[in-house]
Amino acid sequence: MVHKDTLGNEDGISDGEVQWMNSGSGIQHAESLPESERMLGVQLWLNLPQKEKMSKPSYHSIKNADIEEIEFDGGYLRLLAGKYKDSEGFKGEHLPMNYYDIHLNENA
Repeated sequence: MVHKDTLGNEDGISDGEVQWMNSGSGIQHAESLPESERMLGVQLWLNLPQKEKMSKPSYHSIKNADIEEIEFDGGYLRLLAGKYKDSEGFKGEHLPMNYYDIHLNENA
């Protein structure tokens, strides 16, 4: 998927990667999707606290090379943002949160 916005960002992400955008005081964006037989994706929208709604807009991509994979009994966790145990991933400017992609082994 390719992201373009009015801040001048143009960036592509692939399987397992993340686009992190804060709309703040205003940003227009477009997403272009390649032709594909099957495509899965998730968009998670969070409401900023009132005092932060007019903050500076921003965009950040989190590439697979920047996503730590942490094994645990029964699977592994991809640390997309925030913290997990002693590991830290991307930290957004607002709404501290932990965001994981959890993979469980069969029968775990």
